[in-house]
Amino acid sequence: SEYLGFIFRRGHEQQAGNKLIHFLLRDSNIRWRQLRLTHVPAHGATATVLQACLPGGQQPFRVDRAATSWNIELARSWDEFLDSIGSKRRGKLRRALRELDHNQFEFHEVSCEPEIDTAWDDLRRLHQARWERQGRPGCFASRRFTEFHGELLRSLWRRGSLLLTSLRRGGQAVAASYSLRHRGRVYFYQGGIDPDAMQFRPGHCLRVCELRRAIERGDLVFDFLSGDEDYKVQWATHQTEMLQFIVAGRGILPRVRFGFASAKRWAKESVRSRLPAQTWATLSRWKRQLAERGRSAAQKSTSRSTQSADISSV
Repeated sequence: SEYLGFIFRRGHEQQAGNKLIHFLLRDSNIRWRQLRLTHVPAHGATATVLQACLPGGQQPFRVDRAATSWNIELARSWDEFLDSIGSKRRGKLRRALRELDHNQFEFHEVSCEPEIDTAWDDLRRLHQARWERQGRPGCFASRRFTEFHGELLRSLWRRGSLLLTSLRRGGQAVAASYSLRHRGRVYFYQGGIDPDAMQFRPGHCLRVCELRRAIERGDLVFDFLSGDEDYKVQWATHQTEMLQFIVAGRGILPRVRFGFASAKRWAKESVRSRLPAQTWATLSRWKRQLAERGRSAAQKSTSRSTQSADISSV
């Protein structure tokens, strides 16, 4: 989940939070080295309770900025929504609608359970095609990931929480989207675009269709979840800051480890503040590429080991 926190009954957040934090820090007999609470909305009940309770405890702690979640606040009608955004963004949306007609795109949303399998296959195919074209493994390269979501689809559908949409041209999907819906909020989770149709901007056109459809349903927010990808920043009208709370466990060793980790983070932030933004972005990109190469090599090694095991068993 992108938004984490303690589950409190409304009106009892402070009282229950005080008891819970006191138990974790003082009364619990469980020995733990570090308490790490991630993806906590900065202005939610959990963050408020933690920021009020932790300073009074004996354990060292720190609060880090974890990520930013981006979302679009919708309106009661499409025209009202267009009036609520800036002229530049409004012009882009209207241009996308013209491109829909010009390129003969057709918007499709799964409306019955038998359509799920076809839509799911389109999403996986398009997602993998785009990432593999860039020489990188897509998320559906993981069998565990694919099987996990595949098992959830029908359960989510029957609860009214599943949204599978696509943009089609000549009966063939050129863009697909997988989202979750709960209490008037649409959470965009994963997408796929035909790499041979990028010049027609099918992903952009599909997003406009999804926004218009969400407004027709009466949804209130279209949520891109966390991550600072360019398209999220460009689309969003609002953002939610996410925090990470880290508390050192009881005892000398946990506190020493916490101190070293905090010093390392301080040094990193100091270097970052002195480097030009472009230089830091380049270094971060190199780090991600090295990590991806390492994961790719590990996956290939695992695949070879599995194949060898299969051959040996035969």
